[in-house]
Amino acid sequence: MLDAIRKHKLAALANPDSSRVEMFRMLRTHIQFADANQDHQIVAVTSAKPKEGKSTLLGNLAVMFALSGKRTLAIDANLRRPALHRLFSLANHPGLGEVLTGQCAVEQAIQPTMVAHLHLLAAGSPISSPAERLGSERMLEALEGLRSRYDCVLIDTSCMLEVTDSQLLSAFCDGVVMVVRSGKVRKREALQAMDKLDRVRAKVIGVVLNRA
Repeated sequence: MLDAIRKHKLAALANPDSSRVEMFRMLRTHIQFADANQDHQIVAVTSAKPKEGKSTLLGNLAVMFALSGKRTLAIDANLRRPALHRLFSLANHPGLGEVLTGQCAVEQAIQPTMVAHLHLLAAGSPISSPAERLGSERMLEALEGLRSRYDCVLIDTSCMLEVTDSQLLSAFCDGVVMVVRSGKVRKREALQAMDKLDRVRAKVIGVVLNRA
C-alpha cells in the first residue's frame, strides 16, 4: 500500500487536497445520487479498451467511499488482467477465482487494506471459462450475500471490446460506470461498448472522460 501511495496511483491518499482528488469526491457523490429511486450499492467500472485508467479510478473511488465511513469492498473481476492487488500492495490469492471454483468461501478471500472500512477481494488464481463463471449463479449469489456486509461494492471488470466477461457481470450490478480515455478510444468504439451494455440491460449511471 505504501508503495502505491508513493507512486501516486492512489492520489486519494497521497494528495487528498488536490483538484484531482476532488474529482473523485464529485464522482462518489454522482454515484450516490444518480437515481433517487435506486440505491447503487453494487457498481461495475469498465472501459472499451485496456489502459484507459479504470483500475486506478476504481481504487481511488473505493478509498473515497471508505473515507466517508462507508463499508466498502473493491472486487477485482478482471480475471485475465488483474490489477487491484498491485494497486493496494496485497496478495492476489485466494481471491475471486477460488470463490467461483468453490475452493473457498467469499469471506475467506476478502482482505483488509490499510484504509479503514475498505476491503479487497482480489482476482485470485487463473480459472477456465472466466466469462461463464462471472455470469454464473454462484457469482450472483456471492454478490447478493455481500449486500448485507457492505454499503458499497465496486467491481473492476475486463474491457468491453475484448471479451464478454464484463458484459455478463454488469447485468448483476445496480449500475455501471464507463471510463473513456481521451485520445485513445474512437467514438465508434465507445458506442460499441455502450451497445454491448445496452444488450444486457445494464444501467450506465455515468461516463468518466479520463486524461482530458
